[in-house]
Amino acid sequence: MAGVMLAASRRGRAVVRERVTRVLGGPSPRPAASAAPAATLRTPSLRGLAGPYVGTTLPIAGDGIAIGRDPALAQLVIPLTFAQVSKRHALVGYDVSRRAFTLEDCWSTQGTYVNGAPVPAGQCVTLNPGDRFHLATPAVAFEVLLT
Repeated sequence: MAGVMLAASRRGRAVVRERVTRVLGGPSPRPAASAAPAATLRTPSLRGLAGPYVGTTLPIAGDGIAIGRDPALAQLVIPLTFAQVSKRHALVGYDVSRRAFTLEDCWSTQGTYVNGAPVPAGQCVTLNPGDRFHLATPAVAFEVLLT
């Protein structure tokens, strides 16, 4: 299942292609001439600070990560015991062209908070690496970062 999820994004497909090529003994693909040195490439990530994902770091790829209690509506599923969190509470992503994180409140009932300040219902805000947010309660908190 992890391989299927990894192959769903452009970056994930490149990783899968490189690893399969390496296992089969073929030449390793060379980076494009315009690619930045490997030391400067950083992965946008989401790290759990409190709640069911505390200590877990997940890469943010493609269209971002929807967070909520309903597995049909969210990729990062919060257990039903956190009843304050909406079925699809928020969407966190990374805008490569702006080099900025985005956080959208998906019309949640109990609200989304960035560094303690509420995000207007249905609105999208820009986050910087290191910014923290929580869903409805500080008991479900995350941080965005470049790893």
